[in-house]
Formats: sequence, structure tokens, C-alpha cells
Amino acid sequence: MNKKIMATLYLAGVMAVGSVIPAFALDLQQYYGQDSTEIRTGYSYELNQEYRFCSGHKNKIPGWAWIDGYCYYFTNKNMREKITNGTTPDGCTVDEQGRWTVDGVVQYNGYGSLQVGTDALYAGKDDDARWQAMRGYLERTMAEKWYSSDDAVSVVSFNDTMDFNWPHTMAMLIHNTENGDYLSITVGNGWNDSPERYRNSRGESIELLIKAMCGDHAGQELFDAMRKAGEPAEGGARNQVVYDENGKPIKDEEKSKDGFTYVKMEHYPTSGDGINFNYIDMAKWGSGQMKTDYGKSIFLKAGPNIYDDLASHTPTEWILEIK
Repeated sequence: MNKKIMATLYLAGVMAVGSVIPAFALDLQQYYGQDSTEIRTGYSYELNQEYRFCSGHKNKIPGWAWIDGYCYYFTNKNMREKITNGTTPDGCTVDEQGRWTVDGVVQYNGYGSLQVGTDALYAGKDDDARWQAMRGYLERTMAEKWYSSDDAVSVVSFNDTMDFNWPHTMAMLIHNTENGDYLSITVGNGWNDSPERYRNSRGESIELLIKAMCGDHAGQELFDAMRKAGEPAEGGARNQVVYDENGKPIKDEEKSKDGFTYVKMEHYPTSGDGINFNYIDMAKWGSGQMKTDYGKSIFLKAGPNIYDDLASHTPTEWILEIK
């Protein structure tokens, strides 16, 4: 695991969860690993609140994954190898780029122009009612879109917080923060900009989160700016573990000698670097001059770097505040 991913998990997971939804408050281990979009309810006596949660979909590799609007059949966990110009094991067809097709037509899910429907969803609502509508929408949508790890659930939702990939938090949305923000979300700075960073439906999830928070119109403009800054893969060279079709590291027989076991590594000259904040007009998006569709101020922030060798433009997380 590279340092940047470790930093993201540490910051978003340990700090956010520890301060908002302590791990002792929930016992959801029986739901880890389930592939289910059913929204269930529970009650935390420690926090004296009812909560809702969903196991969510799980990545199945070999198998299908939606990457930036197109669906590909990846053949190993590295997600650099996919079936192209042929038929997948489940009988579907893919084109020369590996994109799923039906009757020769490439299937696209609308990534980049997805709509929440906030004009109707938030019409006539005050701040509290708008949050209730937003939270309900995100519970239903992220149950489908947010692919959780095998030792987590996709969504845990309390009265004023939503945690994605709990307990190993990858995003935390808070309503009515201690700092007086109407909304604040902290998200690990990952992007589908290079295969070693791929995550099923990551882009669609981020797009809909931003649009739910800002409204479809302001959210479209902000997402376009973030997408432009996120898609170039400009990270440094890296080595990555090579996995077999069952997701297990492959042993390097040549190097494994004298009682030591080594796994195969593949070298890549570039890697994903998340959102490069050098490409975002922070005077515009970080100052509050831009407004949500419902009239509040938007503040986009680059989070901290906990490793000195990470470039300043690739923080371990980013923060979106609505004031």
C-alpha cells in the first residue's frame, strides 16, 4: 500500500471516525462482506440515536467495474488487465477498449452530467428539511454507488453525520458542525486517474455527493473543475504487488530463497495522484464567492499532508464546506 493511501485511511478513518462515530458505538461486523443494498436500522445506546446503514456492493475482481462512466471486465485485482474486443465469461460483449456494449452500442452511465434532481428535491424546504431530504437521497444512492471494502459497510447514517466505508472511513459528511458550517465533508483524495487507484463507481459517487451538497447547477460547475484537476495521472513512479485471479499476491519464485518469501512487483513509471489543487482556481472555489443553488457559500479546501515527501498539490484529503 503506498504512503498516500495509508495517509488517507489514517486521516479520514482514525481522526474523523474517532471524533464523530466511535467504533465501540456500533457492532456491524456481521454485515461486512455482504453484497446488499438493503438499508437497515439500528440503535446506539452509547450515542442515544437510531442510525441507518447498508452493506453495499462489493468489488468482485475478476469482474465488472464502472470507471468514469464505462463498464469494464477486469481479469485481476491490479485492474490493469481487462477483456477487450470480445466476450466476457458472463456472455457480454466489449469493444476494443474493453467497454461494455449492447448490440454494438457502448453503454455509458452519464458520468459527468449526472443529476440529483435538487431543484425539485429541495424546493420550498428550510435548512433542516433540506438536510433531511439530502440525507435520505444519499442513503439510497450511496447504497448503490459506494463500493465498500470487505471489512466495512458502505454507509452509516446518524441524525447529523454520514460515514462512507465505515469503520475505515473514506468520506465523512457532517451537518451543523461545531464550527457553524451547514455542511462539511472530508474525502480521501483518490481519483480514478490511474489503474492502481481505480475504485468501482468512485467518480459517480463523488459527483453525486458534490451535487447533493451544492445543488445540481453549482455542483456541476464545481465537479467539472475538480474532475479537470483530478484526471491527469501525474504521480511518481511506483511498484505494485501483482495479484492472481483470486486476489492473492503472487510469489516471486526467483527471489524467494533462503527461507524468505517475496511477492512479485510490477513497476509503473507514473501513478495516480488524486486531485491536483494546482489546477483549481482556489480564489474562486476556496473563498466563498461561489454559492450553492440554495444561496449558501462554498469553500473547497485542500487537506493536510502528513508525509513530507508528498507534493503540496496532492493532499491526503480534501474538504468541502457549505456555510
